[in-house]
Amino acid sequence: GRYDGRYLVWDVASDGVIQQTNGWFTAEQMMEEGYETSFERDFNDDDYLGAPPVFDEDGDGFVDGGGDYRLFRDGVAVQLRHRRGRTYSDSSSRLWNATSVIDDGDGFAVLLEGSGRLADQFVVWDVGSDGVITNSNGWYTGDRMLLEGYETSFDRDFNDDGIIGIPPAEDADGDGLVDGAGAYRLFRDGEAVDLQNRSGRTYSDLSSRRWDVTKAVVTDDGFNVLLEGGGSLTGRYLVWETGADGVITRSNGWASSDRLTQMGFGDLFA
Repeated sequence: GRYDGRYLVWDVASDGVIQQTNGWFTAEQMMEEGYETSFERDFNDDDYLGAPPVFDEDGDGFVDGGGDYRLFRDGVAVQLRHRRGRTYSDSSSRLWNATSVIDDGDGFAVLLEGSGRLADQFVVWDVGSDGVITNSNGWYTGDRMLLEGYETSFDRDFNDDGIIGIPPAEDADGDGLVDGAGAYRLFRDGEAVDLQNRSGRTYSDLSSRRWDVTKAVVTDDGFNVLLEGGGSLTGRYLVWETGADGVITRSNGWASSDRLTQMGFGDLFA
C-alpha cells in the first residue's frame, strides 16, 4: 500500500520484547544505515550488498554517479554538506554547479561555476575532512581567481590568458607598468609589484572614471606613479610616491604639467 518500497526494522531484546523501531526507510536509506549487510539483502537493487565501491574515473574529485555531491578520498566517499546537514547536487541551484575538488589533506576546496547572471564567475568552498562546508569566498571573476592563486591550485586558466598562474612580468611599452595586468602592477627588474594603499586596496583602469595611472618610474626607495585626469580633471596630473613594496606613501595633489615639472617630476613626462 502506501508503504510499498519502504522498510522498518524493530530492535528486539532476547526475550522477544520490541525495544525500538527504526523507519520507515527507503531502499537507499536501508543501504546507508547498514541493513543490507546485516540482513544480507540488496534492498536498493544495485547488485551490491552494502555501499558500492566508489570511483573517480574522470579525476574531478567527486565520486562518479550518485545523486548528491560526494567528495572522493582514498577510495572513500565523503558527503558534501552544510553545517545543518543539507546536501547538494546538480539540482540544488540553476545558477551554479560544483565542478571540481582539491583534496589538500586537511580538507577539501570545492569549485562552483556560475551560470545565467553568474556566468563566468566562480566560488570556492572550504570544506573540512568530514565534508562540512566551513567557508565560502564569494563570487570571483576569472582575473580575481588568478590573483587569489586558484589557477595554480586548480590547474586551470580561469581568466583565459593562455597561462596558468601569474604570467611573467613584462613591460614592452616601457611605461613602468606590467603589461596586461588586471590591477596596476609596477615593473622593476623583471618583477611585478602591486600598487596599493596602506589598507591593501589595489587599483586598475576601472577604479575611477576621473583618472588613470599612465606611467611609473623607479626611484631609489620605491616608485613615482603618474595619474592623468579625465572629465573635470582633464589636463591635470597627480603623482603618488610609493615604497619599494608598492604601498602609496604620499600624494602630491592635482596640478598642471608645468607645476609638476617645477616640483621635480619632469622625468615622468619624458
